[in-house]
Amino acid sequence: MNWPAAVSVCAGARGMRANSNWQTAHTEEDLNLPLTDAELMEKRKTLEDWQPPQVFRNTTEALCKRCCSAEYFNQPRLKCLHDAYVLAEFIGLHQVDSVCLAKESDQWPDGFVKVGGEQHNVEVTSTHAGRRLGDEYRTVCTPTLDHVEDWEERANAIPCFLEEAIAAKIRKYGGLCNSCWLVVDLNMNDSGIRHHETEKAILEIKARHVAHFEAISVIWKRQLY
Repeated sequence: MNWPAAVSVCAGARGMRANSNWQTAHTEEDLNLPLTDAELMEKRKTLEDWQPPQVFRNTTEALCKRCCSAEYFNQPRLKCLHDAYVLAEFIGLHQVDSVCLAKESDQWPDGFVKVGGEQHNVEVTSTHAGRRLGDEYRTVCTPTLDHVEDWEERANAIPCFLEEAIAAKIRKYGGLCNSCWLVVDLNMNDSGIRHHETEKAILEIKARHVAHFEAISVIWKRQLY
């Protein structure tokens, strides 16, 4: 996933993938309105109801696009949108019958999907190379670019960050992991460097940890592994 480099545009808080298959279901006027606490609570309750996947995705997109990056990464009240966004990306890449976000009072899991009549608990997590995006977006005011020489180092580090993201969930939930489908948003680009090696590493890491979960899915560069 490509995260935004500046906070000057308050549309697409998490830098919605430019080439994603989100379907816009809101007006430009809606995007200019700040997201109030009352509206967030109301919309969250909407996402907590079972619904078709595209409806969930449309609602999530509309909410995220009304949060600028500085707010999105630094306001705890918007944490539910982080979970909804990854869940929405997942159901855009994996066919499900219906989906819903977990209730605010639930500590675990983050959401639920139904596939072929079976209900699955879904726990989501994201990793973005150890970057503290809240700190970055609190102060950044102009676009920043990565140095070309950093790409190889970043590509080499991708498996390590994926491994840690999965291990962190195992440490946190222990035996509960056996009854959940883990979805990892691997938000690290490699500029095409070591692409095939990274794909192989993703599959190996999944195989190494899948016994702890019902299933593991990894979203990387708009592909599901």
